[in-house]
Amino acid sequence: MTLLGLMLLACGSSYDGELDDSATETDTDTDPDTDTDTDTATDTDTDTDTDTDTDTDTDTDTIDPNAPTIGSCSAECEYHVTGEEFYEWVIACDVSDPDGVENIWNGRWACSGGSCAGQNSLIACDTKGLCTTFFKETTYEPAILCDSASSYIFTVWVSDWDGHESAGYDVTGVKKG
Repeated sequence: MTLLGLMLLACGSSYDGELDDSATETDTDTDPDTDTDTDTATDTDTDTDTDTDTDTDTDTDTIDPNAPTIGSCSAECEYHVTGEEFYEWVIACDVSDPDGVENIWNGRWACSGGSCAGQNSLIACDTKGLCTTFFKETTYEPAILCDSASSYIFTVWVSDWDGHESAGYDVTGVKKG
């Protein structure tokens, strides 16, 4: 900045430390060049939003700093072969809580996509930070079919004993085997 000020002082300018986007400068050098044009530096750019999405979601999610957090989840459907044979969904999540995993109470899950009709059921949590649920693909009506596993999105929420609930965690269904 000092070098710029010295250069402007040497050129006879009256630089006041402020930049002016609308400044007009005229080339007045005495070189033998033939540059006689007038340079104008007017800031004419305007910032506009050019995306074309139609999202009208204007709410903002407030994250409770005391709520549990879900680190990862899986929603897998596989063929159960011990005893009775059937297709079984297993939803499992690793969770934590600011007050320790022993403060995790339980959770809930909902399904969307495919043939899901918005089921909303409980998920059990242990004191080691693992929340799980198991169900047959035909438990709900309409059935949550393993053959359509990737068309389902399972959203899981976890609560602690203090009444705080985590943000929802979305996981896409996977058919194993």
